[in-house]
Amino acid sequence: MSKYKSDDLDNVCGEMLGHTNWGYIESYSGKQFEKLKKDHDIDCIVVFFKDPDPEDAPDQAYDW
Repeated sequence: MSKYKSDDLDNVCGEMLGHTNWGYIESYSGKQFEKLKKDHDIDCIVVFFKDPDPEDAPDQAYDW
């Protein structure tokens, strides 16, 4: 386990999907989620995107 949660999430996303395009969901609306928050202690919600972030593509990293 690494020092930072984000490093572990990068590793998991990379192993599962071949990239590190993930993020935290800061706010979420909806009655189902409100009930979930009320009934459980939630630390955070993470979303893993199916596609890599185009800004992270190696061929676009240095566009100069």
